[in-house]
Amino acid sequence: MYKFSAANERIKREYLLYQREAHGRSEQTIDQIAAAIAQFERFTRARDFKAFKPVNATEFKRYLLEEDSAVTGKPRSKSTVSAILKTLRNFFIWLAGRPGYRSRLSYHDADYFSLSAKDERIAHTAREPRVPELEGVERTIDAMPFATAVEKRDRALIAFTLITGARINALRTLRLSHVDWEREVVFQDAREVDTKNSKTITTPFYPISEKAKAIVGDWINYLKNELGRGDHDVLFPPVSVARGSRGFEASGFGYNSYQSDGPLRNVFKSAFAAVGLPDYNPHSFRKLIANIGASRNLNAAELKAWSMGLGHEHLGTMMQSYVVIGAAEQTRLMREIGEAPGKDDEEAAVAAFKELLKAKKGLAA
Repeated sequence: MYKFSAANERIKREYLLYQREAHGRSEQTIDQIAAAIAQFERFTRARDFKAFKPVNATEFKRYLLEEDSAVTGKPRSKSTVSAILKTLRNFFIWLAGRPGYRSRLSYHDADYFSLSAKDERIAHTAREPRVPELEGVERTIDAMPFATAVEKRDRALIAFTLITGARINALRTLRLSHVDWEREVVFQDAREVDTKNSKTITTPFYPISEKAKAIVGDWINYLKNELGRGDHDVLFPPVSVARGSRGFEASGFGYNSYQSDGPLRNVFKSAFAAVGLPDYNPHSFRKLIANIGASRNLNAAELKAWSMGLGHEHLGTMMQSYVVIGAAEQTRLMREIGEAPGKDDEEAAVAAFKELLKAKKGLAA
């Protein structure tokens, strides 16, 4: 157990407050920043930050790369080490400008919290993510039981994610009032729904699975007509637990949303495991939706509308970060390009220009 440093604690509180109030960091991000700094303090035995030397950063970097993680018991990935070092670099840059630290620290000292160029390339090498196939998701939904209220909820949760691409925190906090069933639209109101960066998002149902849409409709009817839930009740309520003859037992649904996303994530994990598929997390559904949109013959305006439903302000976000083309798919597409009959260059250019004009008018409307 390392000793406590009151000076370090005071300046850490100031920095975390700065990140929260000046930069608007989420509580999750604040926790990650605090954890990285605490990890460095454990390594230096809470040595006063004013006594920092570049060699401390070098030794800490070597420790992160060579020692197994105390949490997982496995070597840390280069991307994890890079993220920890970047957090500490930002902290010490800020620290070097604070009263009482300016004379002790140099802005350049923070540069020692960095990996080699080779390790940085490895840390940021894009890995092909796991993305479910539409057929696999529908097969999973088909296999899910729906006799009990909880089973109905779980099946509807996965079906709803498939036709909306909502993030896990939004799924956790959505209420019935946010779903306009007649218009087939979900209004993720940031005043009431936990959305990324507190962004309000309007998401029309994606036209990719009538089966999933029907399941969602049945669930909403069940909530309203069978359970008597109203507009202000959560869409996917938590299971209530009460003391019964055999100890604590499930006793219907609560009225407030889950406090964490773990229970909802477990629904996805269990459902896919039951049919022998990989553990596709809720976020992977967003990539599936993006891939479906990119594979359809959509014009620029239609693609823009498709990406807006995922909460993207710019079409490039979906195309760069969400559309996944694996090595096998890349090879197939390139072969098709080579085998396809070529268009006259001038004709293709005119067609592309007309399409852009059409898209521009559509987006301005």
